[in-house]
Amino acid sequence: MATNWNKYPSQTPEAAKVWRTARRGTIEAAATRSWSRLWRKAGGKKRGPIATGAELVALWYAQGARCALTNVRLEPDHAHLDHKIPRSKGGVHTIDNLQWVHPAANLAKGAGTDEEFYVWLDAVLVQRELRGLL
Repeated sequence: MATNWNKYPSQTPEAAKVWRTARRGTIEAAATRSWSRLWRKAGGKKRGPIATGAELVALWYAQGARCALTNVRLEPDHAHLDHKIPRSKGGVHTIDNLQWVHPAANLAKGAGTDEEFYVWLDAVLVQRELRGLL
């Protein structure tokens, strides 16, 4: 369905570009991108409730802009939204199952739970200590 740009001038491609540029680098923009991904993954309204953009922003501030797994300071443009219980293990897109994490931590965690990530991290740290890398 095409947008009637004469009726809705704020929805022209140029206006959208100005709007995106003004919000670039903010947590609101990151939350909007993350919410869009959740919506697509959930198949729209077919699979039940998903967290809203406002809830994702509130979660960001509740975490103090820090990674939930490593406590590293996060930047809005470089933060991933992660499922505590992965979708592959029955996790859902609700705010109770989501957390903001550092991209490296999210990629290392993969399809594991938080506990599995910590076990893996301890093993890596022990190996590095044994090799004298720390």
